[in-house]
Amino acid sequence: MYSSFRHIQGISLILVVLMLVATLVTPVVVLGQSGERSYDGLDLVILVDQSGSMGGLDYGSSDHPAVNDRNELRFEAAKFIMDWLGRASLTYGLDLENDFRVALLDFGDTVESRLDPPIVTIDPGSDQEWEPTLRKLQQDVSAESFGRRNLGNTNHLLAFQRARQIFDDMDAEGLSGNRLRAIIMLTDGIPYVLQTPDATQSATPASDGSTPTPAPPSPIPLDRYMTDLISFVRENFPSPEYRIFVVGMNDSDQEQWGPVVRYWNQVTNSSAELVKQNEQAGATLQKYLEEL
Repeated sequence: MYSSFRHIQGISLILVVLMLVATLVTPVVVLGQSGERSYDGLDLVILVDQSGSMGGLDYGSSDHPAVNDRNELRFEAAKFIMDWLGRASLTYGLDLENDFRVALLDFGDTVESRLDPPIVTIDPGSDQEWEPTLRKLQQDVSAESFGRRNLGNTNHLLAFQRARQIFDDMDAEGLSGNRLRAIIMLTDGIPYVLQTPDATQSATPASDGSTPTPAPPSPIPLDRYMTDLISFVRENFPSPEYRIFVVGMNDSDQEQWGPVVRYWNQVTNSSAELVKQNEQAGATLQKYLEEL
């Protein structure tokens, strides 16, 4: 079960991801004494930043050759989440037709579903039934399956918009019960989305009558972009029906996290934090557990 994970700087990647998923699944089986609603199923969308800065030159990015996710945790985390959900279903089965549903979306300038079909139900009846399913899922979400490529720039809003479509598709399946909805985003931090050129404005002719070359498009200002993203999230993923976690995975370019963390904390109700080193991940995720 754990053979695919590496042990780095004294802490197991398994512990990192296990604690992350534990923050999501604990509410599924616990009823608060205050009368808050219990949950009898989990619908999870994993959003994985596959922009050039995550994998750097090794993943085809000449614009950002440095690697921000050196340990490729974005791939290993996805593998483990699949395994954990299956084991949790077998161990703590909720006696529903479908215990867990999961989708995984890679994003950059575009969004791709890494699973086929895009929404996978995890509700194994036995270890023997689960093992071949797990092998296929882990292969589907592996680095080898994704390939040595990247999806360009970083458009988090586009990823959340696609997540909304995934949840709508889940609703259309008509499952009964009160299901918790959760999003885990793995990213190195800052968005980078180019503004669409204004076709109504033409370049001013030069003194010699020639038309100058238009300036290259510039990125959308951070505050404007993140304000639009926060507005979309609040409208489409209201708390407490939805829980959102953002894990900043960046051990190369810290400037991609510092300017944006305050926005991510608004998105997640203060459940966003940078994991600079692997040994910090356990403490960060334990704090999330204590906040539930």
